[in-house]
Amino acid sequence: MTTTKIRSTLTTIALAAAVAPGVAAAAQAGAAQAPEVGKQQTIAAGKASPIDIPGTSVKKGTTLKKNQKIVFRTVEVQPGDTARFTLSCGSGSVHRGLAPSEGGPIFNLAQKRSDYVGTRVVKLRADGKAGRNTRGTMYALCSR
Repeated sequence: MTTTKIRSTLTTIALAAAVAPGVAAAAQAGAAQAPEVGKQQTIAAGKASPIDIPGTSVKKGTTLKKNQKIVFRTVEVQPGDTARFTLSCGSGSVHRGLAPSEGGPIFNLAQKRSDYVGTRVVKLRADGKAGRNTRGTMYALCSR
């Protein structure tokens, strides 16, 4: 191998080593910006409500009645991101009210309140707040 080829090869290796961490960081940053929507979870009848559900008799700390349950999802979004998701009451029960956790993303209904009260499934959207990633939970009261 000539001296010129050796220098050229060493330069290529050095550049690859210098660029690789930046490429990896960019890939991680891109992956971190994807919105995360957690799986739907349920708080069963007989348990305490973690939040007030506006427009209903359910207040934070009150025990859910035998025909009630709260379903919820936790969502994390970056500034400018949007996550779309649903909350489903399951068969035999329907939506009665919604409540977002405080300080989380900006939650938006994909429909009006009059369109979702009495339905089994509600479509929601979470938008990231400017300047920081936000994590929040949307709760839905379901009853028979």
